[in-house]
Amino acid sequence: MTPLSNGAQSGLRKAVIYVRISSSKQLSAGDGLRSQTSACRDFARYNNLDVVHVFSDVMSGKHASRPGMDSMLEFLRRDKASCYAVIIDDISRLARDVVTHLALRAEILAAGGELISPSIAFTDDPTAQLPEKIMAVVREQERIDNAARSKSRSIARLKAGYYVFQAPTGYRYVKDKSGNAGRVLGGKVLIRDEPAATIIA
Repeated sequence: MTPLSNGAQSGLRKAVIYVRISSSKQLSAGDGLRSQTSACRDFARYNNLDVVHVFSDVMSGKHASRPGMDSMLEFLRRDKASCYAVIIDDISRLARDVVTHLALRAEILAAGGELISPSIAFTDDPTAQLPEKIMAVVREQERIDNAARSKSRSIARLKAGYYVFQAPTGYRYVKDKSGNAGRVLGGKVLIRDEPAATIIA
């Protein structure tokens, strides 16, 4: 990592961290929010930044309006004079849609924040923003490709006779120990969820 060149080394500048994952499934299956926060805190320590708040969202990056993001923007606006550094672990944590990325970037700047990251250099010079914009386009395409793959898998599951939607009341998904569903279902099948299943029946 390269130390910041905006004078943060000479004094303790205030900063906030923004972290995001796309779904509650990621929240239960992994440790995305914690690992992002840890990386951002390490970056802050290296650059002599004082982290005063961490904002988070469990929501798709294609949406500009999110509870955590909205709270962060309001926080920045209330203390605009402090010119907070806004730390994100990766450009995809801000957004996975080019239009959303540019809109949020402008809102953060208007609220008095400065967007920084250990993985990409942000600049206010339009002629030097090409790498950032290319990366935003790449992340958007990744989101589109992931959605297409997910839809394709769901169609394959349906054709194979499996239920692919949210588990109805009285049922829950479990890993298929027989291995029969793994190729088309991702290893999960519906089973009765007692006592709710019996009560409903």
